[in-house]
Amino acid sequence: MSKVDENIDKSGVVIKERKSSVKDKGDFIFVTAAKFQMSEDALKHSVTLTHDFYISKYQLTFDEYDKYCDEVGKKRINDKGWGRGRRPVINVTWLDAIDYCNWRSKKEGFKECYTVKKSHVNCDFLANGYRLPTEAEWEFAARGGVFSTFTTFAGSNEVDEVAWYDKNSDNKTHPVGEKKANGLGLFDMSGNVWEWCWDLYGFDFDHTGNYDPAGVEEGANRVLKGGSWHINGRNCRNASRYINAPEFSYSSFGFRMVRTVK
Repeated sequence: MSKVDENIDKSGVVIKERKSSVKDKGDFIFVTAAKFQMSEDALKHSVTLTHDFYISKYQLTFDEYDKYCDEVGKKRINDKGWGRGRRPVINVTWLDAIDYCNWRSKKEGFKECYTVKKSHVNCDFLANGYRLPTEAEWEFAARGGVFSTFTTFAGSNEVDEVAWYDKNSDNKTHPVGEKKANGLGLFDMSGNVWEWCWDLYGFDFDHTGNYDPAGVEEGANRVLKGGSWHINGRNCRNASRYINAPEFSYSSFGFRMVRTVK
């Protein structure tokens, strides 16, 4: 595992290479691996990501998930009457997201990241297929990666600029991409729907300076990030975390995908 070249810019982010502009690949944005300060207050700690990755600009939509359901013969998910199309898919479990990632990888000719044996899931983080972000990857991207300006929310210190949450959502999701993007060009990292991450939830973080952390080794619940349409604005912060069982679905749970750059 190679370490990033420790060149520190004035914002405090340690970067491998400062990109002159954001690079995108269709609906995915290139993220340069770097060292950054994760979380906030007493839980703030140093994390180093050593592999560049692509992350989707948008939360996965009903359009995309319905296509998957139709192709594999899976019943379409209830949209609560809010509409489908470009709204983020909801009512998906963590396991649903894992299955979708493997299906999408296989469909597009990439190596599948996940090996599923009954309820046990292993992840090959170096495979080139689609997967859920780790909590660290998610938070680094939400903060803007090497373009971070250390805003409270993903792209702003004003929650209304970037998030659909309980005070402005009219108690439902909204089509992706309608709010302001963050510095990487990612939309809805704050609000709209909570996003499943790979990590098993641990009560505390390791404060020793992790390389590519991927959660604790044992646990029952998985991490979600970003806040949602029905939660208060404070819980849409980049550092906010939520947890639930991987078999649980809810009308505020969705996801977005990443791919490791090789």
